[in-house]
Amino acid sequence: MLVYLLVQLVALLVSVDCYTINPDYSQHNDITKNKSFSLEKRATDPSDFSWTKKWACIGDSFSAGIGSGNVWSNRKADVQCSRYDYSYPAILNKKLGPAVKTFEYWACSGDKTVDIHNQVVRMNVYNQLSSNLGNNLDFVTLTAGGNDLCLSDMIKSCIMFPAIDLFMNIDDAECNALIEKAQFNMDYFLGENIKSILRALNDKMNTGGLVVYNLYAEYFSEETEECAETQEFAFPKILAGLSLKLTTARRKKLNDLVRGTNAVIQKAVDEISADPSIRYKIETSDWGVWPKDAVAGQMCEPWSSGHYPDERSPALQFFKPRTSVYDRTAHQDLKRSMSPEAQDKILKQYQNKHKRYWENSILYQSADPRAIAKSRLDPRAPVPPGCPGDHVNIFAVPDRVGRFFHPNELGHETIASFAIATLVGMRASQLNVRNPYCDSNKDEFRCWKKEGGKAYANPDQLGKSVAKFCNSVKQPANTVGWRWEQKYLKDTLDEHIMSIQLTSKASAFDKNQCVSSMMQLIEGCDGNDSNNPLNADGYCSGTYHFSHSSYTIRGSGFSTWDYGQETLLPAIKGCLGLGVTAWSFKYFDKPDGEVNEWEATFNTPVFVNARCFRNNKVVFSIGGFTHGCHGNDP
Repeated sequence: MLVYLLVQLVALLVSVDCYTINPDYSQHNDITKNKSFSLEKRATDPSDFSWTKKWACIGDSFSAGIGSGNVWSNRKADVQCSRYDYSYPAILNKKLGPAVKTFEYWACSGDKTVDIHNQVVRMNVYNQLSSNLGNNLDFVTLTAGGNDLCLSDMIKSCIMFPAIDLFMNIDDAECNALIEKAQFNMDYFLGENIKSILRALNDKMNTGGLVVYNLYAEYFSEETEECAETQEFAFPKILAGLSLKLTTARRKKLNDLVRGTNAVIQKAVDEISADPSIRYKIETSDWGVWPKDAVAGQMCEPWSSGHYPDERSPALQFFKPRTSVYDRTAHQDLKRSMSPEAQDKILKQYQNKHKRYWENSILYQSADPRAIAKSRLDPRAPVPPGCPGDHVNIFAVPDRVGRFFHPNELGHETIASFAIATLVGMRASQLNVRNPYCDSNKDEFRCWKKEGGKAYANPDQLGKSVAKFCNSVKQPANTVGWRWEQKYLKDTLDEHIMSIQLTSKASAFDKNQCVSSMMQLIEGCDGNDSNNPLNADGYCSGTYHFSHSSYTIRGSGFSTWDYGQETLLPAIKGCLGLGVTAWSFKYFDKPDGEVNEWEATFNTPVFVNARCFRNNKVVFSIGGFTHGCHGNDP
């Protein structure tokens, strides 16, 4: 049946509080280099950045950009702090243009609010010793607060590392304790710590300088339970199956911490902004709406394959390990190939390290942080969060692993874009002119009604066509309202046409948005239908002939596109080994009386029904179903 998928694209801009995303900002520097550029325009154009002579970035690993691009330089501090050259501040530095005379990059991976406060203090001392730097910064951007919630420890205990007790049972007590610790830190001193940083920054800023505080983005889609069952986040993979599953409830708890952190940050920023002694202007930038609401860029999207990169989630905004079931199965096979003694040795080594890690941690050796706060000589200085991993280096990892659960290159482009949009809005307010980004239209995703055509196709095959289609699009020059269309899997049950149609005012094409919108159509519309013709069903019968057995399998909802060559036949051979002969496969012009759409016939060795067909082993492995397998073959 011919399926027709149409995505109608408006101008590829997303408006959030009058801030727009420009997909090309990091590649095209629109700051003019023409020295005759008029001062009058500079005074009225909020998107001109010639006023940013000196600026800085402070913060944690989200600002250091761990893993995004290449290491910033071979300086010891840059290597130790995992600063990278495709981080959002690096992108911003290019965007701000040639007017910038000084850029100070202080952000450091792993830094908590205490450390970020010290970044500001060290910056002042350093500038006093340097003749070419001063304390009059025009612009500062930052991220801060996530590490005060013991983020790295939480990722280890709640997601990646084995969660086992002394009796080798899966145990979420440690994860729950860390979540409670994070909530405690959030409730009792995160807000004051943030305000300490922002107050310390006051002496560093130019009067009227601008500060953009970037919020955090929620990591996970909370839509379905698929991620818990089909993806494996365990690290190392040899211990797959011993980490906690990322259920919807656990993902929601972790996202709630992000939402709570952002709320604390916003409250602190609002209070600092209202303080008359603060000489600069500050606003938050919420880039998290982009991966969550605009491009399906979170982990655990319902259609995700678990691979990285993931063709089915091309707009993913975070680094992650490969988490597909295939990987888990491979590592489980490796695990099964090891002797029980070898497995026990690995687990005991992990438990011993794990025990030392927690016994030596600040969480169990330090005083109550509230008591520490009361006894400090400087009441304005931040309070250390007391995370288990503080000063414990047993689980130190290289950047290629440490980057997991941090923004990837797309994520940093998004952060930079939202930060620039926020900066332009603040500058427009200063100049008392209209924000130019307030004129953009919102993109809209819409599912069409269920009524209408009866055509259907296998979503896995549609998903494979999406990447081919979106890569094939050729945007015509200087044309609005154009259309692009392609047909796939001609003359099979899964024949389908994909098409995009731009509106009368739109001309630009964005491949990532094309893929995201198509996948939303395939996975997000008209679901949970008990009458869905793609609900797998089938029939199987095997007949014993003394020298061989003959089989007939019919089906619907699976093997709908390949004449069984890449699904059913390999699955049969995988169960039987050699011996499949007289293979024949045909599609019906219309379903038979039992709604089956195709039929396969073949011969096998005798006595294979029980181990391959009656138990549905073959058809289950390719997403199919039969009601057992009838006939007299044992």
